[in-house]
Amino acid sequence: MSDRPQAMALLAALRHDLAGIRAQLDRLSDDELFILPGAIRDVAIELRFTLVDRGCDLAYFPVSDAWCDGSVPTRRCPAPDCGRALPSTRAHYCSGRCRMRVLRQRRLSASLSEVVEMGSPPVRRPLDHYVYECAACDERYMGVRRCPECHLFTRNLGLGAPCPDCDHPIVLSEVFPDLVPGRDSP
Repeated sequence: MSDRPQAMALLAALRHDLAGIRAQLDRLSDDELFILPGAIRDVAIELRFTLVDRGCDLAYFPVSDAWCDGSVPTRRCPAPDCGRALPSTRAHYCSGRCRMRVLRQRRLSASLSEVVEMGSPPVRRPLDHYVYECAACDERYMGVRRCPECHLFTRNLGLGAPCPDCDHPIVLSEVFPDLVPGRDSP
């Protein structure tokens, strides 16, 4: 390229004279400063059109909607360790593999946060501490959810224990109605 030395000289002059540019900016009024971003945007648009007219590859030229020329920045795949360009403006991921990697990572992080929020698991009483009663034969059982005689499901009466005299299951709320206000269920 024949204009590369000139461009490099222009960039070197701009970088070298940043203090002079800042001094000139300090001399401008507030109204004049508000005009500058629009002028810089116009210069960037003209630079882009010049590059297109010369057939240059615009992949190395940063473009965004901030330039107000209707262009869209190249979006990248959000999957970890991927970063490939997306195949279309409507695509969220570059491939099905990357989509599934992000989904699995999202599920894993959600499950880990639930474990952290819950802390220890809720305390459950063992089922054999509950008294169950068959609706058909009115027989009571300790920890048995299905009547062995009728083969029907039993209903939960609450926490209980076997009677010390006859080993028949008794419900604590029947013996101590003041201590056990409500029915507990597993």
